Amino acid sequence: MFAEVAFPISNFQTFSYSIPNDLIKKVQIGSRVVAPFGNRNSQGIVVEVLKENSYKGKIKPISSLVDDIQVVTPELWKLISWISDYYMTPLGQVTKTVLPNNLSTRYSPSKNWFVESSCSTDQSTLEQLKKRAPKQYLILNKIQCSKSCLKVSSLKLYSSSPLQICKSLEKNNFVRLFKKTTAPNT
Repeated sequence: MFAEVAFPISNFQTFSYSIPNDLIKKVQIGSRVVAPFGNRNSQGIVVEVLKENSYKGKIKPISSLVDDIQVVTPELWKLISWISDYYMTPLGQVTKTVLPNNLSTRYSPSKNWFVESSCSTDQSTLEQLKKRAPKQYLILNKIQCSKSCLKVSSLKLYSSSPLQICKSLEKNNFVRLFKKTTAPNT
């Protein structure tokens, strides 16, 4: 199987690639793919899938699919094709314009480190910590004064490496560290 791929260049030419066996069932018209283009891998869009190819030169294989699922629906492909014809613009450029740059089906929300106090600490242990590791003492104090869990990055005011300090505190069972999915800008 072969695919004709358009790249976001100012040329109407498409390029022929072989479809690896593991991608044959996944590659279809409108699939975003990564393929060798010149001396690097570039992202393009499949404009045609063929059983045979008339190109006689060496045909390189598609490297990978960009998306796990089909993002270009038949209706969207029809619109992309119409825009290309109407405005006499290469398909690769139209696709690049129509699809957002950061579109990804492999998106997963970011996770951040949080910390909370795991137990109350007696005064003599706190005094030893204050003498032995003043930064740990300062951060532990901030964590214990907090009514809820704290985002570890919020402790950067007190240390340049709050995560390392929190890991040390966790090792001594003073705090509990965990990752939590957060909404952007929180």
